[in-house]
Parts: sequence; structure tokens; C-alpha cells
Amino acid sequence: MNKTPFLYGLLPALFLSACSSLSLNQPEAETTAVATAKESIGLAQIDLRVREDDTAPYQSIEQITVPDTHVIGDKIFPYEGIGWENAYIGYRIYLDERAGLDIFGKRVEAPSLQRIEADTDYHSLADWGMDVLKVGPSRGIGGLGVMKNGHPVMFGKLASLKTTINRDTADVAEFTIDYNGIQLTDDQTASVSATYSLEADSPLTHITASITDGDLPLATGLVIHENASLLVSEGGTPWQYIANYGLQSENKDNLGLALFYRTDEATYEGISDASQSYVITFKAPVVHYKIMGAWEQDKLNIKTKDAFEAYLTKTLSNLNATTP
Repeated sequence: MNKTPFLYGLLPALFLSACSSLSLNQPEAETTAVATAKESIGLAQIDLRVREDDTAPYQSIEQITVPDTHVIGDKIFPYEGIGWENAYIGYRIYLDERAGLDIFGKRVEAPSLQRIEADTDYHSLADWGMDVLKVGPSRGIGGLGVMKNGHPVMFGKLASLKTTINRDTADVAEFTIDYNGIQLTDDQTASVSATYSLEADSPLTHITASITDGDLPLATGLVIHENASLLVSEGGTPWQYIANYGLQSENKDNLGLALFYRTDEATYEGISDASQSYVITFKAPVVHYKIMGAWEQDKLNIKTKDAFEAYLTKTLSNLNATTP
């Protein structure tokens, strides 16, 4: 038996809310491409499950410091980390040295991530959806890293990695990840804290991140795929975006990715071939940005690049209108 200790005892109480649905009013950011998706929606939910060994069932917990014995692929988490979702989309972050951020495309509104178990092939299309994004060495969609030699790199082996669920209500799913002991140079380490928040009525995840004790800037970006076209917003406003759209999903159909950033906190740097990413670097110790995906089979029902750009334009307009 391959037993794995957990530093927080795993607190086996169930944490996630029961499945239900809400009525949704038409948000301003929607286009005609998504105007028909107005029925009831699923709650915003977080899925943080672990197991103590490879014969035990997964249990929902509220907090964990990832054990030093954890290695990629050991299945202590059902899909390598923490997941969060609503009726539109699911996301996950790898709780290891990669810190990549991935997307689960959803074909149904009901919560689906807890259906994934150790033997689930979530890279193949199922009735609920699938993992639609190939991350590879990139930052995926808005995964954090640090800039080294002009490239956003993974955090690497950490002194400690802690995840805490802050809120898991019908309206908002929010959690924080603390990365400690990021090795910047031979004699310098840093700590990063990042909070992720998803509301029930939007596909956007809101991210606030801060770095302490380090001189290298934080970085993020979007993965580059051959069959997707880059989309960049026009300048001159407090918020901007980089995005791409095309036949880039793991299901070989259309998928749009977008990252919204504040121009007073971040800069679009262009392409990093080494990390296979469109790169955003941050120039402030505390930063705010947002990510979203739109798969052609999900509730948004966006099936063309023009429809995706229209959605991005409306979303950007709303962000700029509400920013001082």
C-alpha cells in the first residue's frame, strides 16, 4: 500500500454544496451568440478532494498543505489538483511545482468535477464534458510563474504549498494558494499568494496575486496552439486583453481563451517560444487579472471567432466602465 500522509489530517467532512440551480438575469456582457442560454444554472463550486492511499476513497476537505511525498501522477488528487466550476466552465490548478492552470469544458450545467475519480479518462469526451486544454510547458490559461531570462517559468520545487477554501456558496467559489520557497536564484527565494474567485453567473475567474521577498517579477500568459488566432485589444483603457480562438481544444473543435489585465499593473510582452506562451509580466507586487474560456459545446454557445471577439469587447467595456 502506498500511503501518503497529510499535514492537515484531511478533515473528512464534506465541504461542497449540494447541486441545485439558479435563475439568471441577462448580463450586460453577453452577445446575441449567448442570449439563448438563460435558463437555470449550476452553482459555483470548489472541488478539493484527496485520499490517503491508492485504495482509499477521495474525501472533500477545506485545507491542505501538500505533503513533501507528493509527486506528479501519484493520484492523491483525482485530477492533479484543485478544481472549481459553475454552469459555464470548469478550471483546475496543478497542486505541484508546475502551478499550471487548465480548463474543463462542460456540456451540462450541473456540477461535474466530483464525478472524476482516479481511473476517469477526463481527456476523452464524456456526457458532462472533458479536459479541453493542452497546457504542456506553458502557463495554460493564466497560470502563474516568474520571469527568468525573458520567459515565464514554473515555480519549481517548493518549500511548502498550501491551499485553503475561503468561500464555497451558491454565488461565489473562492480559494487561496500559498507558494513558499520559490527558488529565484541560488541564494534568493520568494513567496507567492494567489486568490481565485468564480461567480455563479459568469465564466470569468478573478485572480489576485502578490509576491514577497523576491526581485523577479511575476508572470502569466496563454498557451500558444497552432490552430488558434491571437486576439489583442486596442490600447488606451485601464483594462486590456490577450486572447486566442480556433480549433485548439483537445476535442479538435473551437475553443477561445482570454486573459484580462490592468495596464497599470501588467504589460503584454509577446511570444515566448521556450514556454509556448503569449506572455504577460506584472510590474506591481500585488496584481489583479481575469481569465475565461469559451468552448463551442458549452453553455455560452460561442462557435465563431467573431462571436468570441464580440463577447470579449462587451466584457472589456464593462470592466473599464467599473474601474476608477
